[in-house]
Amino acid sequence: RGVTGRVRFGPKVAGAPGQAHGGSILAVLDEVMGLASWMSGLYVMSVRMTTDFRRMLPLGTQAEIEGRVTRVRGRKVHTVGRITSALGLHAEARGLYVVLSPESIEQFRKAVMG
Repeated sequence: RGVTGRVRFGPKVAGAPGQAHGGSILAVLDEVMGLASWMSGLYVMSVRMTTDFRRMLPLGTQAEIEGRVTRVRGRKVHTVGRITSALGLHAEARGLYVVLSPESIEQFRKAVMG
């Protein structure tokens, strides 16, 4: 129920001078936590995310990203995610996702596949 990978933020997502923008970090955390859910066979969409930014992430730094499902209760899927590098922990998040209805999944499939 987990996904890991590497990420590197370039100059087009700069926030503070020389640093990755928090919004881009948040977007990547949402993707990895959602992907962990989908890889577990849970077709979800985001409902709520809480993110703690621990350390600025310099642009160009290779970082590790991970996301995993921690609990499933009915249609609610709880996840965690984090971004780390050799510099330490940059951000960690907790997410709440909801499993899509079969109709929503079909609409999504049609939109993507045509």
